[in-house]
Amino acid sequence: MSRVTGFLMNVRRIMKLHDGMLKEICAKYQLTPIEAKIIRFLYNNPEKDTATDIVELRMLQKGNVSAAVESLVNKSLLVGI
Repeated sequence: MSRVTGFLMNVRRIMKLHDGMLKEICAKYQLTPIEAKIIRFLYNNPEKDTATDIVELRMLQKGNVSAAVESLVNKSLLVGI
């Protein structure tokens, strides 16, 4: 196996581990995956706090981000301005 192939396989394992952990967190806190991604993004990037920032930097669909942000506000997990 080449070093590149081994590296890519390890990256894939890490991604699977991350996805599994994200599913557990979503189930525990009744979040959708995109809601969890938005919360994580805002936590890690406090200066990037608009839906446009999230759409541009995370490359997510604008409509999905808008719906998820609205849901987070309704759950009192995010405060809209």
